Amino acid sequence: MSAAFRFFALLISIYLFMYFFHQWYILPDGRMDNFLNHVLSVTSLQTLQLFGIESFLKIVPYEPVANHYLYLGNKAVVFIGSACNGFLLYVLFACFILLSSGNWWRKLLFVSAGIIGIFALNVLRVIALLYTLTIDPKLFEINHHYVFSFIVYGFIFLLWQYWLKKYTPAF
Repeated sequence: MSAAFRFFALLISIYLFMYFFHQWYILPDGRMDNFLNHVLSVTSLQTLQLFGIESFLKIVPYEPVANHYLYLGNKAVVFIGSACNGFLLYVLFACFILLSSGNWWRKLLFVSAGIIGIFALNVLRVIALLYTLTIDPKLFEINHHYVFSFIVYGFIFLLWQYWLKKYTPAF
């Protein structure tokens, strides 16, 4: 069995484990998703307000995960739910880096910086979706499900490429 096959088999196994762990334990428990949803919502709100854009956040208590609604004035609203918070993206990115060869301290720093970058891109995604609703609501679905997903996964792929070329001797 080749090293590349073992690497990807382990990567897929860990990702699937974390996916089901998220679905069966983390999501029903609610604490992790509430935290991530709250941080994403508040950061998106503060980013809008930093630029003087009228916006507000409405949090509706719900079990196990509160509903977060981000408003752009009275023009548009997006719901930020558990699927939006990036948890599984962080896991996928971190697993790929941590399973590759290289210095552990460098891996931890790169994973931390990468997760911060993915989070920042997710904040921009939320804001862009709000603006999409004000420009043409019909574009929301395609942007939400395809365009922004492509951008985020493309960013993660570029981070992986950078890591492999810069820090992994086998590549």
